[in-house]
Amino acid sequence: MIKRLLNRFIALFFSSLISIQCFAYDDVPLDNVVYKYVDGHACAYGNSKTAGDIKLRDKVTFQERVFEDGEEKYNYKTVDVTEVCDFSYNEKITSITANRIKTVHSSAFYGCTSLRSVKLGNTLDIIGEGAFSDCTALEYINLPAGLTTIGEWCFSRCNSLFSASTLKIPNSVTTVGACAFSESGVSEVNWGTQIAVPTLAFEDCINLKSIDLNQTCEIGWCAFNGCTSLKSIAIPRSCTTIVDGAFGFCSALTSVTLHKFLNTIGESAFRNTGIINLEIPEGCENLTIGKSAFKCCYELKKITFLDGKKIVIQSDAFSEIAKLDYLHLGEGIVEIGGYNFNDCSLLEDFELPSTIERIGGYDVDDLMGYENCDGCFNNCPLLTKIDLPANIEGKKVYVYGSFNYCAKLGIVTEAPKQAYEHKSSFNNCPNLGSVVLRKSTTKSVVSRTSRAEAVSSLYDAFNECPELEKFECEFVITGGVLRVFDRCNKLKFNSYHIPYTDIVPSMAVPWCYVKNVTMSESVREIGVAAIPNAGKVTIPDSLRIIHKYAINALEMSEIVLPDSLHTVYEACIRGGSGVLNKLTLKSKIPPVFLKNDGTPYTVEEIENTYPKRTIVRNAESIPLYVPKGTAEAYRNAPGWHLFTEIIEYGESSAIDDVSISAPTVTVEGGRIVVAGSVPVTIFNMSGTMIYNGISERIPALPKGFYIVNAAGMATKVSI
Repeated sequence: MIKRLLNRFIALFFSSLISIQCFAYDDVPLDNVVYKYVDGHACAYGNSKTAGDIKLRDKVTFQERVFEDGEEKYNYKTVDVTEVCDFSYNEKITSITANRIKTVHSSAFYGCTSLRSVKLGNTLDIIGEGAFSDCTALEYINLPAGLTTIGEWCFSRCNSLFSASTLKIPNSVTTVGACAFSESGVSEVNWGTQIAVPTLAFEDCINLKSIDLNQTCEIGWCAFNGCTSLKSIAIPRSCTTIVDGAFGFCSALTSVTLHKFLNTIGESAFRNTGIINLEIPEGCENLTIGKSAFKCCYELKKITFLDGKKIVIQSDAFSEIAKLDYLHLGEGIVEIGGYNFNDCSLLEDFELPSTIERIGGYDVDDLMGYENCDGCFNNCPLLTKIDLPANIEGKKVYVYGSFNYCAKLGIVTEAPKQAYEHKSSFNNCPNLGSVVLRKSTTKSVVSRTSRAEAVSSLYDAFNECPELEKFECEFVITGGVLRVFDRCNKLKFNSYHIPYTDIVPSMAVPWCYVKNVTMSESVREIGVAAIPNAGKVTIPDSLRIIHKYAINALEMSEIVLPDSLHTVYEACIRGGSGVLNKLTLKSKIPPVFLKNDGTPYTVEEIENTYPKRTIVRNAESIPLYVPKGTAEAYRNAPGWHLFTEIIEYGESSAIDDVSISAPTVTVEGGRIVVAGSVPVTIFNMSGTMIYNGISERIPALPKGFYIVNAAGMATKVSI
């Protein structure tokens, strides 16, 4: 009896537990569509039998299984069908009608190649990523008011979509993903929302013919790239940014309407389009036209910049536009980057704005130190004159790599009291005859005193202009690397003062003929090929080193080198053919003759080279004048020994007496000590150089007599 009661109690206990849990919803197959219950609503799925025209149920009743008192019972629950989940790769569906749907999931109809029509109710909120991608037969889908989200790639490669109707994006839409309509058949677009047209949104929509952008705020990266049927576009005032590549390669695009509120036209934004006339409207402020923005617009004939404020044209923005025959550059343009307006064979004269600060680009490779000028207006054969303006704010105007190879360019005018910097510009202009100052105009309101610098700087400019014979502008040569006025055979200057105060670098003087060259009294070195074409050069008493090919004095009959000179290099002085007939040195100790690597030549090395390395070209035919009592030292000194006629001058000044003039040279602890940090050259009594360097590094030397040349002053010492 007790056992029977116990078993009954256990059975009742477990049956009561089962009655309060253990329930489930069965999937509901209807019309070859499977509906699944999820969190109080139904989701629709396709299956292998789903085909033809499909109309989704608005509501579906699910059967709920409940275990109660150990017995299975059924309840029923009716819910809305709000989601379409997966019909992808079904090649049999031809249409879908869904009246109560809120969400079409990502890839829901991906690859449904027979799907032609989709009708969605006003409850629709979200169409997920790739939902209809590759539905190649899809011609129509309604995007109802209330829709907020169109996912990435949503209608990509729907080749027939909206080919015969207008795609209307509702103003309720707040998100459109990248590539949403790319490679689709869309022919007309009404962008009814204010959000940006996203990245690649309509890329390669080759049937797209018209766009109404309404109040969009931005046109994204390559948004309409490759839309080859698009003929015109008007950018709405609400849109301030056209991102890179937005309309690139729209080959049929001939007309673009811009507005003054734009601040960015991105890189390649209109590259390879068919634009014929381009107008940048009046009133633009802080507008940047990006790199290659209008590159390869082969039909572009007319460009008009109306007056604005702070407009920057970046490099390559207007390159390869050979048909351009009219250019108006309004006030407000501050920079025209490199590679713009080159090779414009039909472009005639134009005016540069007074706001311009830079023409062309200039870059230095930080790793290699390579300097590169990327210019504008090069090889424009119809340009006859260029008027360089006075900047209205008094800033220097930079002209980099521009106006080269302009065959008919005959005159360049510069504004008085305006500083320019020319780098690699106006080269190879065969008819350029004059660079002159024009009369002041009322257009410039900046006074002379408000400009930081009025002297222009030249660097690798005005080369190979054989007709150039008049250059009125005040200038200095900077950079010291490349030539200025090379092969300008008609151009001559009476005088030129080298602007450097310490070291005169290479190419520091015009390469055309200069009658008189002067330099600062503080100059210590003259660099390689620094003075290429001079009639007379005044050498300062501070000079210590003359480098290879430093001075080419075409008409100098005499050169005097100072007492401070202690180092020379090969052919450091080159005279004209037989003109130089006297070389005078004040140094009582022969300056050391160094190789390119900085080591001294020996007499034997010089004698064994052919041709012999010489200090002065044609040394054997030029008389060398040296201080009295030093001729023998010069005859034994490497390089100087090649002078066949060495003549002493001046009062008696035996080498033993020169110690009086150099009290700072002493011998301490068996070593030569020179006070201060000065250049020192030490010779033995036979004239052989023992040391050439600075005073702090004089090495220990063997016992004997030496001549110490310290800062140009000679002293005889004994160790």
